[in-house]
Amino acid sequence: MTGALDPVRAAVLAEAEAEAARIAAEARAQLDRLLAEGRREDEERARVRLEEERAAIEGEAMREVARARREARMALLAARNRVLDEVMKGAREELLRTSPERYGAMLRRWIEGIDAPEGGEIVPGAEDAEVVAEIAGDLNRERPAGRRLSVSAERAPFERGFLFRTARFGVERSLDGWLEERKRERIPALDRELFGDLSDVSDAGPR
Repeated sequence: MTGALDPVRAAVLAEAEAEAARIAAEARAQLDRLLAEGRREDEERARVRLEEERAAIEGEAMREVARARREARMALLAARNRVLDEVMKGAREELLRTSPERYGAMLRRWIEGIDAPEGGEIVPGAEDAEVVAEIAGDLNRERPAGRRLSVSAERAPFERGFLFRTARFGVERSLDGWLEERKRERIPALDRELFGDLSDVSDAGPR
């Protein structure tokens, strides 16, 4: 009886071994897939982390560059303002050291440049009252009665220059205001020369 069962036993064992081998192969294949997926996920996580770290480093570098550019621009602005202040201070001192005739000629040009054929009142600065009165007297010799210039006993709120008043308008012509205008006129060209590729940084403006 035993002998008759041997072929059956052998066939069952062979089938069991084959099934075991198949299951083992599938298990190995599944394990390989899991390992491969794990490696891909690890690699993707690593890639994402690297990208995030690189973006963070680049962002910080850009912020540092922007800060450096802003600081450079602020330093240049401060230097520009110091230079302009010194230039205007020197120009003011030179004007005040110049001859009375030359300074008076400048004030006369300012008064003549005001379009006021009907006449008007001049309020001089405290330091220019005398010369303004002389200029007004000289100009009045060419003006008809009723359209002459009068010089107020008041004083303008600045030492040099004058206020010009009519019924239609008022004009301020102070020495310091005139120098400030000259300063503003020079700023654009000076900024172009100084700042170059820093022009995209916000300007703090003149003091």
